[in-house]
Amino acid sequence: MFDVKEGENMSLFQKMFQFLSKKEVKDHTSPIALNEGGKREAKEEPEKIQVIEEILTENTYEVQENPVDTVPQKAETHDELPKVITIEDIQRDSQRTYTCEQCGVTIQWYHRRHCVCKGCYIKEEEKLIPFVLNFYTGMHDYQKTSLVEKKRTVLPSILEAFEVLDGSFIRWKPYGYLTTYIKENIHHDTGLLEKWHGDEKKKVDKEMKTELKLLLPNRKPYREYIAFDLETTGLYPDKGAEIIEIAAVKVIDGFMVDTFQTLVKPNKSIPQKITKITGITNEDVKESPAVEEALPLFYKFVGHLPLVAHNTPFDKSFLDAYSPVPPKNKTDDTLAIARRKLKKEKREGDIYSFKLEEVASYFGYSIKNAHRAFDDVLAVQHIYEELRDYESF
Repeated sequence: MFDVKEGENMSLFQKMFQFLSKKEVKDHTSPIALNEGGKREAKEEPEKIQVIEEILTENTYEVQENPVDTVPQKAETHDELPKVITIEDIQRDSQRTYTCEQCGVTIQWYHRRHCVCKGCYIKEEEKLIPFVLNFYTGMHDYQKTSLVEKKRTVLPSILEAFEVLDGSFIRWKPYGYLTTYIKENIHHDTGLLEKWHGDEKKKVDKEMKTELKLLLPNRKPYREYIAFDLETTGLYPDKGAEIIEIAAVKVIDGFMVDTFQTLVKPNKSIPQKITKITGITNEDVKESPAVEEALPLFYKFVGHLPLVAHNTPFDKSFLDAYSPVPPKNKTDDTLAIARRKLKKEKREGDIYSFKLEEVASYFGYSIKNAHRAFDDVLAVQHIYEELRDYESF
């Protein structure tokens, strides 16, 4: 197969091939010697020993001559083995305590990236909600007001709310951007509006709008949205299933700024199996508004904001069936997002299904009253905020 010649210039591979393929006639007649115990002992042939020594020598030489260090320093030594996490380590971590950055009390819980106690976080969140509303109201007005109003009233109110929010310990990302980016845009637009006002311009045309940097869109994943949920008497509205409860929360940058909840009186009595699932009885909805009265109130609460639910097509089918004019709001679906982002976790058994309770539990949220609209909505909001920045792979 190979024309291998003996000589000093033979490569390592050639020497190994020659050694392995060479017919050794004296294999069965090699010199035999008796050891001290009287047992036979075959003597190693000098030629075989020489070839093995040459192979080992050349192999060692090649490794030493390789100047490229492609392996990190720590990986070359096996003294530092990876630490094995034991049950004792997990128990010790679960009992670890932290100190609240605001009030100094010892805590065993902190909210996501904020090392503060739950009481301080809720108190700070309640204080910031009016400023969040002022900021986003100003941002909406900024898109449709005149140049003079933008300069005199809208932009100063945006800046005032922004400074309060930026000074809080709660990390805030308006429209998903860093606060430094928003601050630069505010100063940029302030200087631009002053320049246009000095040029005695009274209207902002299309070309001028392209120069403004605070006209930020509300894109997926939405920073400003309505999380909602419906409780129904069945699965298919075209087969007579009706709405018996509507709940929603208005969320801006993770802050729950407003809520909506109402029971709905159906035309038919609530089936017993639905009462077992939801806990809603015919007596509960006796004095509640009909669906024709409840839906307009819900749409007034929603406004132009996107709708987010768990299995949105299901809830949207009921809204379309019982609304004279179906809503045209943008939508997003936590079920579809979870299926896309948690594929690896589902495959490895970390999560067993994509039901609302299961996904909420995976992110550390427990639903108090499952299959009640308002409690489910709180879970939807929690899941949507967690999935926003979740990186699985």
